[in-house]
Amino acid sequence: MRSAVFAILTIIKAGIIIYFVARIMMSLFKKNDPTSKRKALIQFLSMFGLLIGLTILEFGISFLLPTDG
Repeated sequence: MRSAVFAILTIIKAGIIIYFVARIMMSLFKKNDPTSKRKALIQFLSMFGLLIGLTILEFGISFLLPTDG
């Protein structure tokens, strides 16, 4: 049970990283947009916050769920 939850959370983390990196890259390479760098920074910080939140959730679940063995 525990390993299944960790696998799902790892897949979610990978999806978040891929999604936000794509958005950040699109924001950075927009031409003639003075706010694109600020948007990219906000998106990077959002990604960082979500990953920290999911990691905290993962550690919390590890204490609540019984071990697989």
